[in-house]
Amino acid sequence: MAYVAFFSLFPALAVGFTVFGLVVGDNADLQTRVINSVNDGIGTTIMLVLSAWSVQSVNGGLWRDRLDFAWVDAFNDSVWVYAAQLGAEAVKLGFAEVQYDYVRFPDEPESRLAAAMFAGRRPGETKRQGVARNLKLLGERTRRLGVPFTIDVFGLTTSAPTDMGIGQMWEDLVTTADVVLPMVYPSHYRSEERRVGKECRSRWS
Repeated sequence: MAYVAFFSLFPALAVGFTVFGLVVGDNADLQTRVINSVNDGIGTTIMLVLSAWSVQSVNGGLWRDRLDFAWVDAFNDSVWVYAAQLGAEAVKLGFAEVQYDYVRFPDEPESRLAAAMFAGRRPGETKRQGVARNLKLLGERTRRLGVPFTIDVFGLTTSAPTDMGIGQMWEDLVTTADVVLPMVYPSHYRSEERRVGKECRSRWS
């Protein structure tokens, strides 16, 4: 089976949510068909839709992170429903699995997030609760398609005692998804914390 990952399906806003990988079945022309669909303007349509669901700035316009990327509002269930609809389209094309990435909030300091407005947030809701609520929604809709519900998560979720400000808690993730894939980057771990030697750090940096 071949693996196809679309990391720029929705320019800029994609970085915020629903960057997904797709596992290709035996259909040899699937990759070409998907790429042609994106080139035919699907990406533009998605960009316009997600803009209305994006995190807004208290100063007006879209809120942006330190890399100047805009993010969609992970509290907004419409974002997750739309992700499931995209997954359904992929399954109709013949994909055997839909893998969702960036199922979280921005990993930004609170000082920067102070200017962010999350219109989809329910009264008193925490980021962890928002992610858990919408992961359940996404999982229910994905499983109806007859395929596994797979998510990529921040690697530190396997050991962190909190949601790290991004809404991901290991206990929530593994009890909701069929497959959980921690994305482990050695640069995320301090050497004194994980006993990573200089050789390993230089090799992976």
